[in-house]
Amino acid sequence: MKSYDLPITVSYNLGLVDYGAGDTVQLVAPPPGVTSARLEFVHLDCNETFNDDTTEGGVQVGDGTTADKFMDARVGTLAIDTAASFNDYKEAGKFIDLARDGNAGAALSFLTVTLLAPTGGTPAGIANTTLVVSWY
Repeated sequence: MKSYDLPITVSYNLGLVDYGAGDTVQLVAPPPGVTSARLEFVHLDCNETFNDDTTEGGVQVGDGTTADKFMDARVGTLAIDTAASFNDYKEAGKFIDLARDGNAGAALSFLTVTLLAPTGGTPAGIANTTLVVSWY
């Protein structure tokens, strides 16, 4: 990535997600011609309070092999009618080189987004979820 390149920043609306129903995975593909990415943040607009009796629900971004390679944003007990943004990216997620940051140095043709259910008790949590990525 050249420091003078202007990014293509995209907000991916992942929909109204029922995190309490279990883990789901969505794919995010880069626009044509880009070579790297930066995870900006994930935003949740909560419609049902999240619980975290054993583990917190959240959003992970990975390479298709390691679910949380680039981001592991946990939401805790996010309350109904609130919203929160998280930029809990790992060091690897600051800038992702699409040519070499896949599993074992492979190229990436997409990022995996795992919408992670909370565990323990009665899993709960529903939120409109948006992932914002800048592509270079």
